[in-house]
This record gives sequence, C-alpha cells and structure tokens, in this order.
Amino acid sequence: MTKQQFAILATDILTTLLVQEFGMGKHSYDLSVYKDPVRFMIILSSRATTTLTATSWSKTAFAVSLLRLTTDRTKDFVVFIIVSLNVLHGFSAAVPWIQCQPLAKGWRGEIPGTCWAPQVGTKIWIGTGGESLSLFLFFLLFLFFPFSPFFFFLL
Repeated sequence: MTKQQFAILATDILTTLLVQEFGMGKHSYDLSVYKDPVRFMIILSSRATTTLTATSWSKTAFAVSLLRLTTDRTKDFVVFIIVSLNVLHGFSAAVPWIQCQPLAKGWRGEIPGTCWAPQVGTKIWIGTGGESLSLFLFFLLFLFFPFSPFFFFLL
C-alpha cells in the first residue's frame, strides 16, 4: 500500500468515525434541538461553512475552466471574478466562527462576551447569495451568448 493510498484510507476511516460520533448526515428534523442545543448550533455552523465553501469551489472550478476560453480583458475579468468570489465567500463562510468573542458565545448564550447583531450575518449571506446569482447569470450569458453586445465591452 502506497503512502497516498494509506492517507486516503486513514482519512476515510477518520471521517466515518467522526460522522458517526457527531450524528451528522441526518436531516435537521432528525436532530433533537432540545436535547443538546449546543451540538445543534455547532452542526448548523459547520453546515453553513461547508455549504458556502463548496459553492465557492464549484464556481471557482467553472471559472478556471473559462480561463482557457478567454483572452486579454475578458481573462482579466474572469480572474477578478475568481478572486472576488473567493474573498466574499470565504468571509461569508467564516461568519459563524467570527461573529462572537469568545467563539463559544455563539452557541452558549450564558458565556460573557459580545456577538454581532443577528441581522449582520443575515445581510452578509443575502449579499453573498446576490453575488452568486449575478455570477451564475454572467456564466450563463457567457456560455450561451458569447457574441452578445454585453461581452463586447470586455474585448
């Protein structure tokens, strides 16, 4: 067994054990909020971070594939999209973990400390969703209407 195969096997075993230990993989309805609200909040925060990271990486992968199809100013614009997408989504994915000082204040309200107003995270996530929608529309137009007047300003 090579080192890479061993690393993949060890990661798979560790992930399986952690998923079973924390009861992940269940729908939110199957989790008992009242039984252990702290665990529920940690799972929700982890889910938000994982989801935002996955959407960012999938859009980045598609944008990287567009780099091979573009030249000059259009390529610069796609690079700008990649950078801005990852910065915004990275910050948005970090919100559950940076909104409270100390960190545990986010799921244990009795701990002394400060948190952002709940509306702050909501507004950040709404802005991220708007940016994702606009990028989706841009990619859609780029694929289906590459010779439309919209793209001539980038040439």
